Amino acid sequence: MIWFFGRKREKEPEAQAASKDKEGLARFAENVRAMSKKIRATREVDALMIDLAPEICALFECERLTLYAVDKDKAMLYSKIKSGLESARDIVLPLDNESIAGWVALHRRTVRLRDAYNPEELTKYGEGLTFCRDVDERTGYQTRQMLAAPIFREKSTEVVGVIQLLNRSNGDAAFSSTDELGLNKLCKSIGMVFERRKAPVVMAITLDTSKYRSLVEKAVLSQPELDLAARSAQRKNLDMEDVLLDEFKVPLQAIGACLASNSKLTYERYDPVRKKPTEAIAKIDRDFVAQNHCVPIEDDGKNMTFLTSDPERTIHSGALRKVFPYARHFYRVTTQREFRQTVDDFFGAR
Repeated sequence: MIWFFGRKREKEPEAQAASKDKEGLARFAENVRAMSKKIRATREVDALMIDLAPEICALFECERLTLYAVDKDKAMLYSKIKSGLESARDIVLPLDNESIAGWVALHRRTVRLRDAYNPEELTKYGEGLTFCRDVDERTGYQTRQMLAAPIFREKSTEVVGVIQLLNRSNGDAAFSSTDELGLNKLCKSIGMVFERRKAPVVMAITLDTSKYRSLVEKAVLSQPELDLAARSAQRKNLDMEDVLLDEFKVPLQAIGACLASNSKLTYERYDPVRKKPTEAIAKIDRDFVAQNHCVPIEDDGKNMTFLTSDPERTIHSGALRKVFPYARHFYRVTTQREFRQTVDDFFGAR
């Protein structure tokens, strides 16, 4: 009797875990069905992305979502990335094996990767499949996990688009087979929306709420409020930061702390009496600053410190080494608003 009780106690946690897993899967399946209904009720792709992209990302626990449309005449995939922090930028990929999205469209198969930069994972799907790093370099975003699926024309085997989910928001966990099944179900509904689309080029939304996640963790905002801020920025074509500051009254230092946590850099506050590194500033202009999202703030002749509002793009910029071939480069992150103030101090207010 004691032995049986011991076995029962040992098995109980496993039974509870299995029950929770089943409950979680059932809840996920129900959420996928509910999202499919919302997608089918959407009239245009642009509206689908603006209104539902945050919910889709939340459903799959990912940071970003990109949608591509297939142009068979030109053998290209087209997308536009538009965030609350940047203006819209076109992304054009050839319909070939040189990118994940191109391969998915050509072979009409879903791709699920734990590490998009790992060639061994890519070769499991087929020889010649490569990850197009050019998109990361252009957008300044580091892709890790990826789940990409083809979108078929309704009641047809013709591929009309590709959807990509990027980077799990819960750390290094990979997308699961359940996620893959759920995304494929959503693709059927998205295909119906493609049938109704009026414009030949899709407007896709890349969500940037991930860099502000610590606002939720520190209870500055709730997750619904953060999602609402993202949608407000998209609709009004405003910087996400400006919406957080002006509409949601988030303190500037709280946003700076978010950026520091996200980039692992020191947050640099605006200093109205900052000494300008005259020789370094003389080598560049406002266009250089705008293109590289940085400005030098310290220069000792051997090492240079840059102030940046977009660390990923700045650090990967090859232009900095060409203009400033110093021994070491250092970086400090700041908010867009404080960055603009510093640039105005160095180059004159516009």
